[in-house]
Amino acid sequence: MNLLLAISAVATLQAMGIAGGVPAGVGSLQPPGDVVWLPAGPTPDQAARTCELVSSTRWVCRSAPLGESGVVLIGADEAVGYVLVGPAGATLSGTAAWGRLVRVAANAVDVPPDLRASTWVVDRPASRPNTRRLDLVRDDSVDVVRLSDTAFWVSGRWPSADAFLRVEGSGGARQDIRMLTIAEAPTDSAYVIQLPAAVSISGRVETRSGEPVSGALVELFARAPGAEDQPAEERGRDTGPVLRLESTRADDDGRFEFGGLAHGAYEVVATSFSSGRLSRWTTTTNPPLVMRLVPPAIVTGRVVRQKLPAADVRVRFVPDSTAWRKSTDPTAHLSTETRTSTDGRFVLALPPEAAGDVQFIAPDGASLRRALPAMRNLTEIALGDVALSELIAVAVRADVPGCRMTAVGPTGALGLAIVAARATSTLYQFELPEPGEWFLDAECDGQHVWLQPPAVQLKAGSSVSLDVHVVFAAGTSSR
Repeated sequence: MNLLLAISAVATLQAMGIAGGVPAGVGSLQPPGDVVWLPAGPTPDQAARTCELVSSTRWVCRSAPLGESGVVLIGADEAVGYVLVGPAGATLSGTAAWGRLVRVAANAVDVPPDLRASTWVVDRPASRPNTRRLDLVRDDSVDVVRLSDTAFWVSGRWPSADAFLRVEGSGGARQDIRMLTIAEAPTDSAYVIQLPAAVSISGRVETRSGEPVSGALVELFARAPGAEDQPAEERGRDTGPVLRLESTRADDDGRFEFGGLAHGAYEVVATSFSSGRLSRWTTTTNPPLVMRLVPPAIVTGRVVRQKLPAADVRVRFVPDSTAWRKSTDPTAHLSTETRTSTDGRFVLALPPEAAGDVQFIAPDGASLRRALPAMRNLTEIALGDVALSELIAVAVRADVPGCRMTAVGPTGALGLAIVAARATSTLYQFELPEPGEWFLDAECDGQHVWLQPPAVQLKAGSSVSLDVHVVFAAGTSSR
């Protein structure tokens, strides 16, 4: 008898459905309103279930069974109200500019137990607008809430064109979908994402002579979600932006592999500062790649100081600031540094885009730059002997004592240095590493102040003395 009563009670509750309050911020609503119940799991008819407002602040979904997970959507003029429901009842409610139920359907694979969804946006650096290879950063303007093993609630501000949702899990192919595509989909139905079985891209990084390049950096790029797949052929490929998906290191035999991929075209870039670089497009149906690196051009020479070989001098390439700013691929301007041997000699591998200077930095900080000639089909640039000067002494006399003064420079070039002065009353002494224009900056009594003149021009092999006037901000007073 008790069992029959329990069954009858459950049937009565299921008939009553679910009910709750309208989230704050939806605005003024009048029954029956625009209220829809979307179950987290697939239903036989794949349809939403109509609900209604019973007052301006209460809703009811009589056809939604108790214990079912899903979302109640409440339409408004400029926002969408939502109530997330789990087996034990409402778990979260709120309003957003848009919101969609996203359901993942397995295709040739079981739904991964670690299925996850995350939001990303393309990072477009304002200082380098021509950059073609772009990174991704998390998009905090969109919330993702897990409703079930296969469903997520996605909502937030109206997305930008660069935002996308990523769905991934063990054994499944990672799926990236433009957020605008999801946001613009019908609100009263789930946005379904198919999760096919994952495929992979593999290969081997070699030198020109076929030797493995252990530890080479290998990066994987793809077109932005929603863009047409790149063609498989190397010819005729466009130069549009691509997104950095992931990176790995070649093993001791030079081999690498990227898994968890969907079918399509990808760009693979292999880099070894000492052995060279190479980029190739491929598809997931192609055989393993052989990445035979193009060796870098080199700079050779000897560093001397006071006519003697200078050991342990850092030698590095510094890109030209204009070339760096206009670059489509900033990594093509980067290389590793080296040091001079006991006899002062060095060999520096250059990046593919070698517009810039070679900078020499002694252990005491003294430095020098040598501009590189315009490179065209050069494999080696011999600089010969490079004479490194001593630190440049600069004495600054100010009309305010006890400040903290720094020099920043040389201006107009990358690789700036910041040097602090030694202060004695109103005398501030610097030992600056290289010629050029250096800006002076100071702080007095905890306040940032301006110096007149604000900069000093230095020449190699000479010391400088100058007087400066300290200017406090308006409304403040000096000592």
